Amino acid sequence: MANSISTNLILNKEEQETFHRMNRRERLRFNALSDNISKLSFIQALVEREKFELFSSFPITTFSLGL
Repeated sequence: MANSISTNLILNKEEQETFHRMNRRERLRFNALSDNISKLSFIQALVEREKFELFSSFPITTFSLGL
């Protein structure tokens, strides 16, 4: 099932990719939001969560810290 982005909701490329990767639970929560500002904030929070998960998946070593 293709999920289309509302024409009133302007997303950058990273936010669009996150929008299309939302799972069922995230999609239900997103659709329950009443206005575009809260929907945009929700997507931005998902983007930040993905960045954090990606960053935290790399082990911190002295080599990666440049020490």
